[in-house]
Amino acid sequence: MRMKNKISFCIQFLVFVLFMSACNQHKTEQTSNEKLYVNLDSIIQSDIDLNTRENCKLEKLAFVNSLKEKKIIDSVDWKQELDILTDCDINKPSWKGKFKVDIVPTTFAHPGCTQYFYRSIDTKIPVKSITVNKDSLNRILNILIQKKIESFLFSSNQQIEYIPRFGYSVRSDQKTSLFSTFNVNVDVKYICK
Repeated sequence: MRMKNKISFCIQFLVFVLFMSACNQHKTEQTSNEKLYVNLDSIIQSDIDLNTRENCKLEKLAFVNSLKEKKIIDSVDWKQELDILTDCDINKPSWKGKFKVDIVPTTFAHPGCTQYFYRSIDTKIPVKSITVNKDSLNRILNILIQKKIESFLFSSNQQIEYIPRFGYSVRSDQKTSLFSTFNVNVDVKYICK
């Protein structure tokens, strides 16, 4: 029972940290319909719409310092659940011109794939890079996000892999001034009929 309380506390702490980091970032509306970089918002919105329409469930597997907890969630607020991804949108007007873009043909999954690599050139931006892998038909295979959040209370390095229409995973190393360092890994899978 005590282990479950520790896992639950660590997960709640992670959610709090992610919430606070989201609150500290100024989300500003895009002033035009033109997106300079990958349009992460519209990709995620497609998942929100589809998962809501299909009444999808969610399987969440969390590891906190090697302690494991698995949950199936029947009623999901998909907008809130995918906030961790929408928070990584790099099309904020204040970030215009702050990312270097490289487009490279690759054999990521099979011949004909293309990799779009967005790398931050501003150390103050928490999203350090986004890599979008597309197949030969221009369909997104996956999106990899590197994010670093720092404040006087904590620091967090996150690696997020998002697979549209399937789910996402977060690998995070967190250091706090109040607690020791801990690792959090969360795997989220959509369960649709």
